[in-house]
Amino acid sequence: MESGARDSHEHGPSSWSAARRLADAALLRTLERITDVNDEGMRPAVHAFVDVLVKEGLTPEAVVIALKDTFGRTHFLNRFEPLVREQMRSAWVSECIDQYFASRTTDDVSLRESESVRQPRQLPRSDDESASPGQ
Repeated sequence: MESGARDSHEHGPSSWSAARRLADAALLRTLERITDVNDEGMRPAVHAFVDVLVKEGLTPEAVVIALKDTFGRTHFLNRFEPLVREQMRSAWVSECIDQYFASRTTDDVSLRESESVRQPRQLPRSDDESASPGQ
């Protein structure tokens, strides 16, 4: 890999935030422990990982790429048959996308609620400024 490509884009853990590094490490630990296709621990780990990336402002495509990159840095899929591996990867990418938009929707609703509470700024009216105290 060319160093220029690495420097110009966030591709490595050294350029990630602490929250992203922690979420990535937690997901890797979960992946290494998986022994069953329907492991219940996978969903919360994927959700936590996606939530961190959403908070960092990544696009849906970038989140899916990050998830696949994390999958690629572990050997957990080698325990399963090729067809099962592809089904698992596909299911988790779908879960990732669902969580991305669920998380974004929650953020958007929170933002809209906080904006509706904000009081409108009072601007002086032009006829108030021209009025003299004696009138």
